[in-house]
Amino acid sequence: MSTLSIAPAALLAHLPFVLALIGRDGRVELWSMGAERAFGVGTFRALGRDLRALGLAWDQERVDAAMQACRETNTTQKVEGLTLVVRSNRRIFGLTFHPLLLDDSGIAPILLLASDVTEREQVLQERLTRTRLETSARLARAVAHEINTPLQFLSDDLEFLAEAVQKLAAVVPEAASGSNGELGFLAAESTPVVAEMREGLSRIARIVRALGDCVQTSNDKRHPVDVQALVELAIAEVLAEKTDAPNFERLLEADRPEVQCSPEELQRALRELVLDAVSTHLAAGDRSAGARVSVRVWNEGENVLVAVSDGLECAPEAREGRLEPLVEGASPSERAGAGLAFVQTVAHGLGGGLRMDPVAAKHGAFVLRLPCSGAPSAAVGGGG
Repeated sequence: MSTLSIAPAALLAHLPFVLALIGRDGRVELWSMGAERAFGVGTFRALGRDLRALGLAWDQERVDAAMQACRETNTTQKVEGLTLVVRSNRRIFGLTFHPLLLDDSGIAPILLLASDVTEREQVLQERLTRTRLETSARLARAVAHEINTPLQFLSDDLEFLAEAVQKLAAVVPEAASGSNGELGFLAAESTPVVAEMREGLSRIARIVRALGDCVQTSNDKRHPVDVQALVELAIAEVLAEKTDAPNFERLLEADRPEVQCSPEELQRALRELVLDAVSTHLAAGDRSAGARVSVRVWNEGENVLVAVSDGLECAPEAREGRLEPLVEGASPSERAGAGLAFVQTVAHGLGGGLRMDPVAAKHGAFVLRLPCSGAPSAAVGGGG
């Protein structure tokens, strides 16, 4: 049979393009092979049925509105960014409705053309996300730079003040002995005040350093990161989110351990670890003066250990479920940030682990173990 003798409708039906013809009565009169593949609806099921009866999992209201406008105005109508779930896969389509020739009925059949723009939309979204991250990184670097300058001034002024008080105490014996009124009070009280101010400025400096580490690389490459600085940043974030958070007790060693990691990922895990302890503490309703969440960072062999305790006394088995994902059966990306399960995932990815401290278990102490920068990494997925 000559190709020219094949009916035009049969030719159209075998086109790979997503194409359908909606008759004047709203029923499907043509359903191409491309439409069959794209929409997951077979030709025999589609023909002769209303488009709305095909069970397509998309925004039917938008589709109906476009078809109605196409018929009423006799103009081409488009529906952009239409999400459709086909065989459990989420796809994004752009639909175009073309009115065909009118007859005496005044109702035009509609030619439906569709294009799968999923990949294009993903590229655009990735580009938008990358642009936002780069903008955030530039802003963070600018903020860190602006904070560093006055921070240096404050540190210098504080050291000048501390030195001046020491000299005053040396040249005024009465001040040194604390027996000369205001001078004695100044000499006696200045040392702990200066020490407290130094600790506060040091904490700010660590947060600024951690902020710089988190935006140092936009491609998420791993490099040595100061764990204490990231801990301070995590605490600062949680305190900003939980305004009624209890007091924090920080136990940080003089040595500043580093871990080879993506700073953004590790900081996020530390935030989840701290947030879990704070949320548990607040849920218990303990508002006593001594109530506090403790955070300790120290080196042990070739590992850095971070222990966070919610400070509550209860049986260890009451906390066992907190290491389970909050969303059962979800993919790692879907449960990212879901409490301690996310912390455990990050720790295993870095060759470390997360466990409950058997000694301080009744106080809710979870210990995060991470290999020191330069140390041989433990096996991925290893224990805590």
